[in-house]
Amino acid sequence: KYTTFIPEGYFILCPISEYTIPKNITRICYKAFYASDIEKIVIPSNVFNINQYAFEGCDFLESIVFDEGVRYISDAVFYSSEELTTVVLPLPATP
Repeated sequence: KYTTFIPEGYFILCPISEYTIPKNITRICYKAFYASDIEKIVIPSNVFNINQYAFEGCDFLESIVFDEGVRYISDAVFYSSEELTTVVLPLPATP
């Protein structure tokens, strides 16, 4: 069976530059990408929860793209990710 979350510390110090969260993931855990080399990440609509410090210390993170669906983004998710300049959020649905 596939896991439904990215566990704590999974990408710590990982030399990955771009990543799209897989469709089976619904949650990104505490410090999942801590101090990784990630520069751009795409978070699809199946992810509904991003825990504290998930991207802490990602010194190269410049861009994050959210699809519609994320319901909860904890505080300090991007703590000390000082290069983050672009955050793309989905447009609200029109009635």
